Amino acid sequence: MLIYKDKITRQYPVKQIVNNNYKCLITLLFIVNTFLCFGQNRQVVVEGRIIDSITKKPLAYVNIYTDNYQGTISNAAGTFALKVAPGTKTVSVSFLGYRKKEYAIKNIPKEIEMHPIPFKLKEVIIKPLDVNKLVTQIYNKYKSVVKQKSQEPASFFYRQTTLTDTTCNEILEAFFNANPVIGVNNLTLETGRYASLKDDSLNHYFTFTNFFIFSQITPFHEKKPKKKSVIVPLEPDFQKYYKVSVDILQNAVNSALTYRLNFVPLHGIKRAIAQGSIFIDPTNLLILKFEGEIVNMPLSLSNKNAFIKSNIIHFVALYDTLDGESRVMTVNIGDSFVYVSPSDIINIKISSILYHIGNQPAFNNKIKIQPKVFLLDKIAQSKYDAAFWSHNPIIKRTPLENKATKIFEKKNLFGTYKKDH
Repeated sequence: MLIYKDKITRQYPVKQIVNNNYKCLITLLFIVNTFLCFGQNRQVVVEGRIIDSITKKPLAYVNIYTDNYQGTISNAAGTFALKVAPGTKTVSVSFLGYRKKEYAIKNIPKEIEMHPIPFKLKEVIIKPLDVNKLVTQIYNKYKSVVKQKSQEPASFFYRQTTLTDTTCNEILEAFFNANPVIGVNNLTLETGRYASLKDDSLNHYFTFTNFFIFSQITPFHEKKPKKKSVIVPLEPDFQKYYKVSVDILQNAVNSALTYRLNFVPLHGIKRAIAQGSIFIDPTNLLILKFEGEIVNMPLSLSNKNAFIKSNIIHFVALYDTLDGESRVMTVNIGDSFVYVSPSDIINIKISSILYHIGNQPAFNNKIKIQPKVFLLDKIAQSKYDAAFWSHNPIIKRTPLENKATKIFEKKNLFGTYKKDH
């Protein structure tokens, strides 16, 4: 009988050798299978770029979400990155005014073309609309909704960036819990971070520490506006401030109607006021979109010899419907202007996005945020965790934002804000 001798001269029959080898093979297969299963259970990152199918221009702030409610939005360059959990089957892409798209998780293209939905103006012939009466109905509807106060708080991610000429010199990122009905209110800060470049002998940078307050823009105010507050369309005395018109838009795909209410400030209004349009579903008077500009909002300058050119704050707020209420999904604010002084002509661009992320981050911080709070003071109270921010960007950064973030991290600028900064 054939035998095998090991180094200490013990003898094993061939049958026993075969059995041992078989057990080793089973063990090896088990280990390999374990690693394969582990790989399958790991999150996959899906990345892409979204463009308009006609203009081929990138589409910013498009909603991308999975069948198990994970989601993100595209950035200013139209690109996105989404961590997809195990078991995810489909990813949907939707944007107001465009046809919704859905892809199997394995078949998502690197470039997604969104097709605009054609709308046509529909004439009101049989029953002309009383526009002022319609606005009053919408105001009364939301007044009763706000009084109920039955809604659960939602979680939001906020990012603000400032570009001075071609340099990204300021980044603010934060997580909030907030009430999302009609507007974003009753906020608590979960965690945040802030960094900015200091001026040097060659460059003069601008920072905007209170820009966050504009992300709380809302089309509705329950009470008459205070002297320093921004006037918005759904006010008790809206007729004192606005001339209102309505366009009735018909979806050429499914014939659904949308009311576009246009609010133009009356002559002589010198206070800060929101002008623009509210898109309404006429079947239930739910708000779908609020977009426009905040005008008569001057910037104060310490340099008396300098002045600002073309300062208008643009905004777009998108809504979703839940439990018969319009809930804020995204708020995008942008401001571009030129700073002119005897020694400088500088182009400034500030942009911010507040995005409804759905789930509530697990932090111990519960810092109450007042409507006009100096946010950086509150961020300084929260603990800065560099590892957390490296894994939780939520919205994919643009190349310029990504470059600036790496510089700020390398110089340890994040989380170091102080009042004398």
